[in-house]
Amino acid sequence: ASTKSPTKAPAPTKSPTKAPKTSAPSLTGSPSTLLAFDEATGSPAPTKSADKEDDTPTKEPEEEPPSPNPTPTPTTSTGLTPFLPVRTSDNVCSPTNKCTLCEGDCNTSEDCEDGLVCFQKGADEIVPGCVNGLGSQLDRSRTDWCLPAISKSNPPPPPPPSPPSPASTPVPFLPVRTEGCSSGNKCRRCEGDCHNDGECESGLVCFQQDGNESVPGCINEALGTSVDGSRTDWCIPAELRVSLMPPRAPPAPPA
Repeated sequence: ASTKSPTKAPAPTKSPTKAPKTSAPSLTGSPSTLLAFDEATGSPAPTKSADKEDDTPTKEPEEEPPSPNPTPTPTTSTGLTPFLPVRTSDNVCSPTNKCTLCEGDCNTSEDCEDGLVCFQKGADEIVPGCVNGLGSQLDRSRTDWCLPAISKSNPPPPPPPSPPSPASTPVPFLPVRTEGCSSGNKCRRCEGDCHNDGECESGLVCFQQDGNESVPGCINEALGTSVDGSRTDWCIPAELRVSLMPPRAPPAPPA
């Protein structure tokens, strides 16, 4: 009989040895000293405390220094300064309440700001350096204005005269002067109240009327009529005077 070979038992298989689990270092302490674990290096890394305040000083914005120069007076495209409204009686120019450039009514240069003088004038005069809303430097009032000092030896050039309106073209009535016309302060065309031809400008005569008469060469633009309801006597072009009465003679000089 044959003999069976003994069966070789399989060799036992060794199970892989599992490395012991390494736990992360224990982190203890208060929030102010708490450490974080850095996975890249395997070492604890300090972190900023959550409740620690940032003590970096805050830089305040710097304030711009005030401008050393005051705001200049506005001027027009022609370099002239607009007239300012004439001050009222409760806010007059005075040494303690001085007027600025092209402002009035002043009485002396002490009523004007530094560097300005009081420009004394009569009616219907050019005011150097100032201009109205119509682009004219002519001021028909008797207001005295504060202006820069102007050398009398080098006065500003006068503006070119406006061409006179033809006698046949009516012009608007001007306000009646409160002080009236006089030989020393003659009235212009369609201005009054005159008493004789000597109180009107050259080329004009005094048109005497008794009221409700048509004034030659003058017109009330609002009503579209040349009839004047008052008893004012007006200066008109000499060639337009049509009157049944001869012009009044100038008053005789006092004896």
